[in-house]
Amino acid sequence: MARHVRVTTVALGESKDLPELHGKLEELLDLAAVEKPDIVALPETMNLCGQHTNWKGVAEPVPGPTTRMVSGLARKHSMYVWCPIVACQGKKLANAAVLIDRRGGIVGQYHKMFPTISELKMGVVPGTKAHVFEADFGRVGAAICFDANFREVGDGLAANGAEIVFFLSLFAAGR
Repeated sequence: MARHVRVTTVALGESKDLPELHGKLEELLDLAAVEKPDIVALPETMNLCGQHTNWKGVAEPVPGPTTRMVSGLARKHSMYVWCPIVACQGKKLANAAVLIDRRGGIVGQYHKMFPTISELKMGVVPGTKAHVFEADFGRVGAAICFDANFREVGDGLAANGAEIVFFLSLFAAGR
């Protein structure tokens, strides 16, 4: 039997700092909520705020400032949100996609399995698994940017039962 899922994506321009980013996120997620989506996908590494060479300076723990802020909006609008950020666990950096549920809880996070050479030079540690998460409308997974070039990600998502895959990126795939 078919299930219907309302999906919304949001594009963000660069922000000068985290408060400006959070203001834009609030405005755009409130606007997206008008469509009553089940899930909203935000763009890759959105907490960089124009600091494309200073990933260590913007990396956040999970939960952290951006995921807490987005969690509040997910709860307010009863929607899931993919919140892609530069994340840190101790000194390890990840290009991460954090899935937040309708109650504002963190379901889990996926770490980009195939970081670019520049990301690796900045200290990003590759993820090791194509995680799939349970949502109330089905099993969801994500691929981040350069991951689209590697079959292992898609194969892993399929093997883990993904029903919907979100491609979270700053750039178009398939070039």
